[in-house]
Amino acid sequence: GSHDPEDRSNTLRISIGETVHAPGCDGNDTGKECLWMIETNLDDMTGEEMGFLLEQTLAADALDACICPVQMKKNRPAFKFSVLCPGRSKDSITGLLLKKSSTLGVRYWPVSRRCLDRRTVKVPTRWGEVGVKLAISGGEVLRCKPEFDHCAKIARREEMPLREVYDAVLNAWRAFSENAKNFDITS
Repeated sequence: GSHDPEDRSNTLRISIGETVHAPGCDGNDTGKECLWMIETNLDDMTGEEMGFLLEQTLAADALDACICPVQMKKNRPAFKFSVLCPGRSKDSITGLLLKKSSTLGVRYWPVSRRCLDRRTVKVPTRWGEVGVKLAISGGEVLRCKPEFDHCAKIARREEMPLREVYDAVLNAWRAFSENAKNFDITS
């Protein structure tokens, strides 16, 4: 145009681009899943209220949730409430946070996640079978961890330290996995 304003340039800027998905959320990254991270900062809820909200969030299909201390504007101590959820639950969990917390708004964005395969096996011990969780990648067991609830029950019943029960179950796992010739971690 012929208009020539004195306080700014008479130009038009056009930006051309593409929508960018979170890594793994465009279907091109096998082994990863597309999820949503939902967060809000809370500075006016009690610990009991936040704990209750955390329970409700996990019951509402959240895959994970956590509460972390943060320092907000005006040096106010507060908590960042973070929720990881599948896309099917983003709207319902967002609504839950808006309705059942003191927040005035939430932030959310797509995130990708890659998890190790998991399997729980029953391992024979002197106390009976105990569950051991396996973390597996490419058919190889990378880590194993005895099930806490099983071990805690044994520790209480036998009046022994939890660490001793863990160690005994791990030793039983090692013996079990070495002696089981046809042990298939994929089934």
